Amino acid sequence: NDKVLFEANNTYSAYLYAKQASQVIQEHNPDEKPLFLYFPIQSVHNPNEVPDNYFQMYEGIVEDEKRRTLLAMITAMDDAAKVVVDSLKTKGIWENTVFIFFSDNGGPILGIGNGQTNYPLRGGKYSYWEGGVRSASFIHSPMLPPAGVNTQLLHVTDWLPTLTFLGACGVYGDEDKCSGPKLGDIDGSNQWGAIRGSRSSSRTEFLVNIDQDANNSALRWHQYKLYKGNPGNGAWGPPPRINA
Repeated sequence: NDKVLFEANNTYSAYLYAKQASQVIQEHNPDEKPLFLYFPIQSVHNPNEVPDNYFQMYEGIVEDEKRRTLLAMITAMDDAAKVVVDSLKTKGIWENTVFIFFSDNGGPILGIGNGQTNYPLRGGKYSYWEGGVRSASFIHSPMLPPAGVNTQLLHVTDWLPTLTFLGACGVYGDEDKCSGPKLGDIDGSNQWGAIRGSRSSSRTEFLVNIDQDANNSALRWHQYKLYKGNPGNGAWGPPPRINA
């Protein structure tokens, strides 16, 4: 809605979002329709703020205040995610849930950096280097067998067709028998088979970006990346260190 929640003033936003997500889960009726919950909390992002109890967790462990604040924000984010998972379990739908955790981009490492590092990747947010456009993610579901690291090529635009296929055809849906909803001419493609290991990724390339004003662009093809113009700052951020 368009109403400002003034009574939430001075409340850490991760708490607010976790509370609202828990309420949505508890009010959901799984017999009527599936639940899709998009939970993009602000952690870890500017402004770099965190409740003091989280900040104190890293006292004597990390001296750099920016890094310490960042790690505290991540811990607060973890607790918010736990609220969501616990709510799904309490509701009795965790066993039928696919939990996806991912970031939209790499962390900023220069200028407005807030203690983040993309090591060992080069560059950071606002650049076309891997440190800017490649992010960590994981998928968990009680319906899926334990798995390792997936190194196949996927793009953020693949989430829409992948998740709609998952909702229509199920975790073990056969892509040869169930195609999911028709989404028209879109950039993404269903990658659920590649995610759960039943087939290879259908993607061999993707466009990173075209910026006509800055006259730069980047294209990924297999293990190669083509840059045109200035791809942004390509510095390597230092690896994270303890007591530094």
